Amino acid sequence: MAAMASASVGPHAASLDAAVEFLTHHEYDRAKHELRQLLTANPLDFDATYLLLATEQTRILDYESYTIEGDVFMCCLDSVQRTLQQRLPALRGADSTRCLFYIGNVYGGRSLMMAKNDRWLPAIKQSMTSVSYLKQVVKRDSTFSAAYLGIGVYNYYLDKNLKWVPLLGSRHAQGVGEIWRATAASTPYGLGAKNSLCWILIEQGRLIEADSIASSVVAAMPNNTVFLRIKGLLAVYLQRWGDAERIGWRLVDLSVKRSPTNWSDLTLGYQLAVQAADKLGRQQDARAAARRAFALQIPASARKIPYVEKHLHAIEETVAKYAVEPDKP
Repeated sequence: MAAMASASVGPHAASLDAAVEFLTHHEYDRAKHELRQLLTANPLDFDATYLLLATEQTRILDYESYTIEGDVFMCCLDSVQRTLQQRLPALRGADSTRCLFYIGNVYGGRSLMMAKNDRWLPAIKQSMTSVSYLKQVVKRDSTFSAAYLGIGVYNYYLDKNLKWVPLLGSRHAQGVGEIWRATAASTPYGLGAKNSLCWILIEQGRLIEADSIASSVVAAMPNNTVFLRIKGLLAVYLQRWGDAERIGWRLVDLSVKRSPTNWSDLTLGYQLAVQAADKLGRQQDARAAARRAFALQIPASARKIPYVEKHLHAIEETVAKYAVEPDKP
């Protein structure tokens, strides 16, 4: 996005900046409105074309609705990939490099959506193609820090999951280093790198480091539920039950204000509130929060989101040990 901004002037740059700002604050419809206006004025605007796709992908991942919307989104990926590849031969310099980056990210987005829906083998093939494009980007411009995110994630998980391949060599530390490098990229790519890095650090048991990164984002963006989720889960892992409860109710408050409701965030918020109250010895509060969660009118489509059912099940397990309901003698 830094490269994009440097190559853009006037209303075009202002509209792109506005779209990125809306995207960062989960205002997806407003972001898409800005981008569609740009595309109405110039259908060949490949920056707006890609960012419109990235906005939709971010929304799906935010709502964790990839099991519901994944197939439709894959068609969008195919369309944008064709558009970008048709535009690429006519571009030069920084525009050409940026377009290569976008094409690499389209392949990466397809890989991610496949992996989220347990299609691992085709996901690996797409990720390999993605990395080949991103390596072309950094070969042209080694300062293009956003490109190191996809490369780093690929190298980290390649090392983690393909240790059995002879002569592959360890890329574990290399991958983490590349993701760290990508955190310096401007929004939205730097945030994406910080998100990936948090989960890797959690996986490695480096919880305090992960919490520090998530906290730095939340301090600057208090309503960023992506990093609030991370902080809430870290509070559970670190047994900081007061923080877990506070973050849980914060997620509940933010989720019900969003349109449409983010059911995954909302049920996680209740899960954190219930588990924290239970651990703090406040059984009445835990059961009261659980009743509120079970009274939610969750649409049938949202019930298909795996994490919604997972969070509700965790609430059930927490309160199942209580012998009586709080309103019974």
